Amino acid sequence: MARQHGGTDAICALAQNALDRNAGELGKTLLAGLAEGGGPWRNACSDVLVRRMLLRFVLIRAALLTHVASGGRPECQPSCSPSLPEALDPGSALCQRAVLAVAAVFRKESMFSQPQKES
Repeated sequence: MARQHGGTDAICALAQNALDRNAGELGKTLLAGLAEGGGPWRNACSDVLVRRMLLRFVLIRAALLTHVASGGRPECQPSCSPSLPEALDPGSALCQRAVLAVAAVFRKESMFSQPQKES
């Protein structure tokens, strides 16, 4: 008989809910950006699996930008070629809200800082 880990299961469900909610917003932004400019991602994003993987990449890239251990260093930032729509830049407010929403489930918001704008 499998053991139930009620606390862990509940936290994972909350994290998945936060991830799904924010991935939905990011997905709408991605599709809107593709509708405006088209670009090379338009055909690739017609595949649901590719679109999901791309949205995970966007979230991971945003998390790496702001995680205190990486300090926003360029060598810690994965790149994407061709470029994604600007609204999905890792420093965008939308991406940062998504990262902080998931971090808040684990009470780890302090592990992430706002990215420094280059002047």
